[in-house]
Amino acid sequence: MPARTTRLLVLGTVRRLEPATGYDVQSYLFGMAADRWAGLRSGSVYAMLKTLGRESLTEADSNDPARHIVTIAGREEHDALLLGGLRMLPETGDTGELRAALHFADLLQVDLVRAALTDRLAAIDGALSDIAVRIDAADPAQRSPYVTHDAGLEHALLEAQSTWLRQLLERPLDGQERSLPG
Repeated sequence: MPARTTRLLVLGTVRRLEPATGYDVQSYLFGMAADRWAGLRSGSVYAMLKTLGRESLTEADSNDPARHIVTIAGREEHDALLLGGLRMLPETGDTGELRAALHFADLLQVDLVRAALTDRLAAIDGALSDIAVRIDAADPAQRSPYVTHDAGLEHALLEAQSTWLRQLLERPLDGQERSLPG
């Protein structure tokens, strides 16, 4: 899992639970199955907590030094990570950072979430067009027959994400509606 996703998850969990111990953070993240879908490990949680403290993004709670709280700089960093996770479409097509950001998107203003997801949708539309161009430009005599199948898989995954995002953006994002898109 990318360090950026671990950072987003750990900082977001401290922010959500503060003040929080390392055990609280790990329990919360494993409770949301981040160990499964994001490949998060206990050692990564504790190492990230140390890193965040060194970078002054978290600090010890004055009432209980074993518990962490998020600093103002940490909130700003987490907001930036959230917006990036919602907005950016990784070259790999990996949705781990998006999934992590969605868990904490309620910490942002709804209009910022909507704008970031709209930007992601535009990036997906561009990527879908690029796939078709790549397939057309490839010389059939010099490529594996599986290249087209790989591009087809990439296209299908992006189409699914596009459909899901369009359905999500048609709904209120203020927490009033609890059903899932799709």
